Amino acid sequence: MSALAGKRVVITRAPHQSVEFEAILHQRGAIPLLYPCIDIAPPENIEALDNAVQDVLQGKFDWLVLTSTNTVQMICNRLTVLGSSLKEVSNFKVAAVGSVTALYTREVLDISVSVIPDIFMAEQLVEALKPVVGRRYLLPQSSLAVDAIQRALIDCGADVVAVETYRTVIGSGGVELSTLLGQHEVDVITFASPSAVKNLLIRLDLDSADAGLFDEVVIACIGTKTASVARAHGFKVDVIGHEHTMCGLTTALEQYFDSH
Repeated sequence: MSALAGKRVVITRAPHQSVEFEAILHQRGAIPLLYPCIDIAPPENIEALDNAVQDVLQGKFDWLVLTSTNTVQMICNRLTVLGSSLKEVSNFKVAAVGSVTALYTREVLDISVSVIPDIFMAEQLVEALKPVVGRRYLLPQSSLAVDAIQRALIDCGADVVAVETYRTVIGSGGVELSTLLGQHEVDVITFASPSAVKNLLIRLDLDSADAGLFDEVVIACIGTKTASVARAHGFKVDVIGHEHTMCGLTTALEQYFDSH
């Protein structure tokens, strides 16, 4: 039996991202509690994204660089609106950061992935892509994305077009978390992004200093960046995933409860 059996675990991811984690927790006998702290919305200027997608369809890019499942989903949404598909376009290649994004790309867009760097860092992505001078790269990304990848590719001589693909907004719905916390009916709260940390406090109408409400709750973060933001907002981080996936976070949680 998993050490997570019977544990009540809060998932703060966007609704469409929670399905996989919820299934993993169910398999371990845990009780998932959905409390979306982020959601994904189209960019305010949707025309720029649609134009970029049309350019891919017309063969104007050599590479499509996908850095998240959110990006993949939003491109899929726009292709549906445009009544088009990428699976018949063969004159460009795809890079997807991480195996999860690559799998989602194959499933949702029905296209193959040529390069899959495991680490979301500009240096690793550029090394995996081995950019060629003069080649055109489309980089769809979040409104919150930093331009490190774009700069790194340009420094290698590539022609890069970055386009805002989605906005991260505050989530809604889910369990009555404040009530459950007050009744000590939460064992774990998980964070998969810095935005989820900040938005949880907003949703609960708490200042950072009030994070003591969570002292009896295990705080688990998908990686060190998210953990750093959680600590900066007053959380005591107990668990950090060994790899930046929901499976990795689940394994780290199991190890934690095995030893406590």
